[in-house]
Amino acid sequence: MATPVEEIKTRLDTVEIVGRDIRLQRAGRNWKGLCPFHDEKTPSFHVFPDRGNFKCFGCGEGGDIFTYVMHRDGVEFPDALQELAREAGVDIGHNQPNPEARERRQTIRAVLNQAEQFLHEQLLNSPTAARAREYVRERGITDETAKQFKLGYAVSRGSPLLTHLQHLGFDEPVIELAGLITSNERGKYAYLSDRLTFPIWDSSGNVVGFGGRTLRDIEPKYLNTRDSEVFTKGHHLYGLHLARETVREIGTAVIVEGYMDTIAAHQAGFTNTVASMGTSLTLHQARSLLTSGAKKVVIALDADTAGATASRRGLDVLREAGEYTTGTTIDVRGLVRHEDLLNTDIAIAQLPPGEDPDSLIRNTPSQWTETIDAPTPLADFAFQWAGQDHDLDSLVGRRAAMRELLPIVAEVEDAVVRSHYFDRLSDLSSVPSDELRQLATRDGRRGAPRSSQTRPPLQAAAEKSDPLEEGLLEYVVRGDAQTTSLIGGIDPANVRNPMDRHILTAIIAEIQDMENIDWSRIEEGLDPSVKDRLQQLRTQASLLPSITAKELGTGLQYTTLQLRLRRLNEEIEETILAASEDPSLRQRVQELHQQILAIHEAREELGGTRYVPPK
Repeated sequence: MATPVEEIKTRLDTVEIVGRDIRLQRAGRNWKGLCPFHDEKTPSFHVFPDRGNFKCFGCGEGGDIFTYVMHRDGVEFPDALQELAREAGVDIGHNQPNPEARERRQTIRAVLNQAEQFLHEQLLNSPTAARAREYVRERGITDETAKQFKLGYAVSRGSPLLTHLQHLGFDEPVIELAGLITSNERGKYAYLSDRLTFPIWDSSGNVVGFGGRTLRDIEPKYLNTRDSEVFTKGHHLYGLHLARETVREIGTAVIVEGYMDTIAAHQAGFTNTVASMGTSLTLHQARSLLTSGAKKVVIALDADTAGATASRRGLDVLREAGEYTTGTTIDVRGLVRHEDLLNTDIAIAQLPPGEDPDSLIRNTPSQWTETIDAPTPLADFAFQWAGQDHDLDSLVGRRAAMRELLPIVAEVEDAVVRSHYFDRLSDLSSVPSDELRQLATRDGRRGAPRSSQTRPPLQAAAEKSDPLEEGLLEYVVRGDAQTTSLIGGIDPANVRNPMDRHILTAIIAEIQDMENIDWSRIEEGLDPSVKDRLQQLRTQASLLPSITAKELGTGLQYTTLQLRLRRLNEEIEETILAASEDPSLRQRVQELHQQILAIHEAREELGGTRYVPPK
């Protein structure tokens, strides 16, 4: 059974998590940007989606999504675990129903339902909402559509919503938990003020949060209520519950950026439209859409630089979430090849410059119809961006473009169309089509997003624990006064599993502070789920045959060296990948090789063997 950490890593995408904080650019198979942990002008921060980790070659920070959140927010592992578990929808408790939590969530939902009704009534009838009603009319929204989408208005002065909810019997803490009010040194106040409000629903049509559009010249133009126990922005598509029936009926879904785009589309009869609510499309959103019956997805984002970047990111996410079948082909030599074929049709609606879906639908609905009925296929769009990203007049540029395009071309389901794209890629790269097919087959889905493309999600989640790391922790929990110095010298960064890394860090801190190991004191400072893991490790270790202090010390040293060696080899691979974009990193590769040589020498001094406790 997968651990919560494994499950979280399977469900969340590292590029998506990091990309919310910094602007990432494609760098071959990977992504790069300016490091959020130190000042720099030249990007040295790389994200490796295949591995699910990051590395900054400027300041040296690196790790997985847990490490990233810990560094970003200045929190410890339990806090990062809680945050990422909530976003991934993973229960990190003991799988026992929590009546108190369940009741609290029900109360939050009741608060949100009442808020939806109140804000809608404010828009319809309140004298203070006159400007909001005028804005709605100016945007061409009919009364029927405003009612369908339950548009509302949050007043600019006072807290009538708070007063109304309190009158209904809800107390301030639960209203704040719902994200409707916030507080500062001056007291409580409405989170949304002087804004046209948009209820955000889950896929079943339950209100989980609100978006608000300012009616003044202030930033941000759009604001969403904070994440809560019932609302995580990246988990919901605006309008999905209204679009699902049409999507299931026609098999096609259209993704736009914002609330007004969705509303305009539905009012014009394009009821298969949903919105990502101004964020890059997430895996959770993509999977929700595909499980709603979408066989074809058209991305129709704003025709600006940000929209183009988001479109490209959305394509990768949809490829990752899409459905694949395994097909077979016979090459010119009669060899049977197995191929993963994408049977989710993904395309881009390329809008005219200066237009967004809302304006195009309102001003030229016929052009909108033509745009989404004949979108640019994924592969064609990929060839376009490859031409923009790389110098196709140079051999290096053409080969780089080839590496990006190859997995996309190899995924095309229709054999005739796929052959066309292979020929096109051959013309671009000067590599014969048959060699390109061989390369695609040999390398598998190289460069494709990490997901169920190569293995089913449940299988990926059920990965076994790392034997090397498990062995190290077993040695550590068997430690005594004679081995504390060895344990204190271990670098926790060499341990991949975030929970085990946190446990090791806690043990080392105990040794540094108290110069011994007090397990009860260590456990007191751990989150319950982490404490359970430590107790599991100690139980496992207690069942092993006893060993001498010398054997324990040798095992600790050897395993530590092995983990360090593995980390260095991974860093070399990452550095080589990054060096294709930044040649200055090649010297770092030589330095890493020297460190590896030193580890080999240290292992030889230990005799080249280690004691392995019998299981």
